[in-house]
Amino acid sequence: MNTKPKKTTKTTKAEKLAQQDAARQAHFREIEGQMSNLLSALYDEIGSRRKKPSANARDK
Repeated sequence: MNTKPKKTTKTTKAEKLAQQDAARQAHFREIEGQMSNLLSALYDEIGSRRKKPSANARDK
């Protein structure tokens, strides 16, 4: 009978939670970057629309 303990690569619960947390943080950073880009584009669009004088203002 083999009395040597088997070597396992099983991750502990703490390691598994740490991996999940790291994945969540990476996903959050990705979404945060996308939101930042969308907000920048929105502000650029709003700014470009405000700079153009309206037709009524040009006629006066």
